[in-house]
Amino acid sequence: MTKTSDWLTIIIPAFNEEEGIASVLDGVLRFSEENNWTVLVVDDGSTDATPKILGRYGDRIRTIRHSSSRGYGASLKSGIMATRSENVLLLMPTGSMIPLISQPWSNP
Repeated sequence: MTKTSDWLTIIIPAFNEEEGIASVLDGVLRFSEENNWTVLVVDDGSTDATPKILGRYGDRIRTIRHSSSRGYGASLKSGIMATRSENVLLLMPTGSMIPLISQPWSNP
């Protein structure tokens, strides 16, 4: 398993993203693995091949899967609540980013 850092988690919410998720993950992993950052994909109950594609990455990524679609906001919340990192980068499955934010919350 890839050693990860508590400095940054890259969260990618995904719902039926079979067309582009692999290319986004391949690009993100080039940087995250060099820097020991965590990549966390939240699969929001995808009904296409997204779960199978995510499975191909094995322990190179963390995955949370909702049993059914709960919406974009719930996916973000699940990802944020699952991280222990100091910082979070929200990355859309299209590759666009929401700027790096410091974690203003704490998990028990």
